[in-house]
Amino acid sequence: MSEWSKILLLLLLAIPASAAAQPPVDERGPDRKPPGMPGGESIEILNKFDRDGNGWLKAEERVEAAEYLQKNLPHQRRRLGPGPNLAKGSDSPGRLDGKERPALRGNSRGFIPPGGLPPGRFPLQGEAKRGIEIIKSSVSPVEGDLYDVSALRTIFIDFENENWESELEIFHNTDVDVPALLTVDGKEYPNCGIRFRGMSSYHMVPSGYKRSLNVSIDMANEDQRINGYRTLNLLNGASDNSMMSTVLYSYIARKYTVAPKANFVRVVINGEDWGIYTNVQQFNKEFLKENYGSSKGLAGK
Repeated sequence: MSEWSKILLLLLLAIPASAAAQPPVDERGPDRKPPGMPGGESIEILNKFDRDGNGWLKAEERVEAAEYLQKNLPHQRRRLGPGPNLAKGSDSPGRLDGKERPALRGNSRGFIPPGGLPPGRFPLQGEAKRGIEIIKSSVSPVEGDLYDVSALRTIFIDFENENWESELEIFHNTDVDVPALLTVDGKEYPNCGIRFRGMSSYHMVPSGYKRSLNVSIDMANEDQRINGYRTLNLLNGASDNSMMSTVLYSYIARKYTVAPKANFVRVVINGEDWGIYTNVQQFNKEFLKENYGSSKGLAGK
């Protein structure tokens, strides 16, 4: 018997019989979380409640979807009240829970204090203060590229529901976007899809504070674009006290290689200033075509 054969035999004998008899481990991992839980799979309910088949959920359809989530996935209720109520005969039209929520709002500062986070506590303590009111007519349009680092645009997001934050919370980690009217440089873009994005950066931040947003400009109209772009990634900078790392990296990297663009924007939601976000270009076919002249990237050369 050769030396390698002896080593192989010893290795085989060292494996317990119970291990050899175990079934294959699911490729998603043995410790995978239930759908909708942090780290779990995304919940796909869009097709189930898209009654008119337009590819997104209107208010009445979202009511049914929210009720389904609260009934079948109670952990998806998060900080909501006893049940959803999207203007169904409520004294508070547009409320998900039919109740007045406290004035918890985001501020324009980063939310990681100097010195890091206290163990097991939210990054910010106490109630978040409401942002100042920003009127659209007070903001002048900005010329040039959407990701120009020398420009600071204001992106206005107007939800039909005043309790939009609770609605985004209940549909977080699902395939449902909440429609909103975007106004950029004086031009309106109706029915853009909004969702909270992220996992650790989302769950580390309490309600009322700034969370990252994903915006699908083409949710209801596949041809709708803002300066040629159909997706916005508005990041809150959860792990960066300076809020500079993403924009600075992009600025330097793009001098030497292909990299997504990034700059800063101000976000105003339902007339309230939610502060400065990092605006990062989506990696998609538009990105490939912009950098390689083909939506197939180098394969199209």
